Amino acid sequence: IAHTNTRPGVSLVLKKRKGADAITLVDNARAVLEATPPPPGVTWSIVNDSSFYTRSRLGVIATNGILGMTLVAIVLFIFMRAQAALWVLAGIPIVFMGSLAVFGNTGMSLNIMSLTGFVIVLGMVVDDAVVVAERIVAKRDSGLLPHHAAIAGASEMLRPVFAAAITTILAFVPLLALGGMPGKIVWQIPAVV
Repeated sequence: IAHTNTRPGVSLVLKKRKGADAITLVDNARAVLEATPPPPGVTWSIVNDSSFYTRSRLGVIATNGILGMTLVAIVLFIFMRAQAALWVLAGIPIVFMGSLAVFGNTGMSLNIMSLTGFVIVLGMVVDDAVVVAERIVAKRDSGLLPHHAAIAGASEMLRPVFAAAITTILAFVPLLALGGMPGKIVWQIPAVV
């Protein structure tokens, strides 16, 4: 017997399977509760929603993504050609959709830790896209045809962008070596990065 809001009751704890989606689990549990009317004098209440933090992180990702893309678009439209801004903006969601497609094969799921890694990577992706786009616009301004400017600009920025990505990866690799409970908790952050 448990107590909720000083009233006696029964506590039912739902645990998700490894790799299961917490949001789907909670949504399904809510649907069952809403579809099953309690007997007279009995009430249902959810006192600990494990999907709250995941939903919150998804909201942060969406808000940061929209805000970041808006700010990048404004800056790119002010300082560069509209076409470069559109290519940068189109590339950001494509990168993240590709990453999510790999998730299922790596044992990762969308949770607080993996979403924290996505927040970190969001800034890196935008920075790298802006740097490459700027170089392509500079090549275009020097007189190259669009497809030649894209190849030349991306080729020139390959090493600096690759070096920046490697230094970031190396900064997060030690987190993969954490043992015990801390390692089990945070391993997805460096894996995503």
